[in-house]
Amino acid sequence: MSWNAGAELLYGYSVEEMIGRSIWVLIPSFRPEELPEIFEAIRRGEGVDGLETVRIRKDGKPVEVSLTISPIKDATGRVVGASTVARDITRRKQEEKERLGLIQDLTAALSHVPP
Repeated sequence: MSWNAGAELLYGYSVEEMIGRSIWVLIPSFRPEELPEIFEAIRRGEGVDGLETVRIRKDGKPVEVSLTISPIKDATGRVVGASTVARDITRRKQEEKERLGLIQDLTAALSHVPP
């Protein structure tokens, strides 16, 4: 129903390409269960906060994101849609991976030091 400039930058799809199109285009094939679970939570009127996951950009490259998804309700309280805020966490995830690698290297090196 809507698509903003931030989503264009993050995912590479223009407003014209996404309006009326299913959000499934962003879901990686290795996470088929994720969207139905999100939809079910939204149907119950629950939000999803800080879900760290992967989405697929228009160019086919994965992007790691943190999602906050909130139900949109009409005047009677009936859920009629969802609003999503996505934050690119690719850099943070890469830094975490590098830190873990350094810790593993240090642990391995320390195991060879005599007591």
